[in-house]
Amino acid sequence: MTEENEQQMEQLFHDHYERMYRLAFAVLHDNDEAKDVVSDVFSRLWDKQLIPDQAYLMRSVKNACINIIAKKKRDERLKQLLPLSEEKLTEEEPYRLEERWQATVDCIDNDLTNQTASVIRLCYREGMSYKDTAEELGISISAVNKHIVKGLRTLRGKLKGK
Repeated sequence: MTEENEQQMEQLFHDHYERMYRLAFAVLHDNDEAKDVVSDVFSRLWDKQLIPDQAYLMRSVKNACINIIAKKKRDERLKQLLPLSEEKLTEEEPYRLEERWQATVDCIDNDLTNQTASVIRLCYREGMSYKDTAEELGISISAVNKHIVKGLRTLRGKLKGK
């Protein structure tokens, strides 16, 4: 990045950080996450060497917040599908957690296609975003979403009542 672009980026940061932070905080209701979102937006701009307008900045913050909320919803759906904490189980049922976990792993290994299993593992075990998963596997974000839907539907069906 040229010195002029660096100065423009710095000015952009100083001029718009507070407004971007307030938007992120209003959406996420979390101080640290809001700061992270704004930092991530500026980091991506820096990497792309892009000097955008205010509308682009605000859209970028809004979209990043939406992605965070979507990831939290996915994680919550997975937690409902599989209790991952023994605290949720009664004293007589701790063995069921291991049994349920093993059934899930078996289902992922045996009942899902290789591609769907890879998507499920990257998104849920590795915590990767749909975009990062798509790049890792060389598929579209839409394909990642379809594999998640297909995989979770299969898991729910196979694990119902276990």
